[in-house]
Amino acid sequence: MTPELIGILSVGAVLLLGLGSLIVGMAAWLRADIRDVRADLGSDIDSLRADVRDLDRRMARVEGVIEGLAFANGRDRGEGRAA
Repeated sequence: MTPELIGILSVGAVLLLGLGSLIVGMAAWLRADIRDVRADLGSDIDSLRADVRDLDRRMARVEGVIEGLAFANGRDRGEGRAA
């Protein structure tokens, strides 16, 4: 082997190792970042679910009042309807 070929192969090997370690480092960083984003989204989604449950409960209360008023006025018994 000539010294030039050894030099070329050495530089190629160093570049490949450097790029490989850079890629592995970036993958680890991205993985940690994605884990953090998922944790943040999970807590936001749990908060939204609690808000929707609260709204559902409040809406059911309002619907109950409306149905009670309709029943008191005779609409559920067919008395207030136009024929």
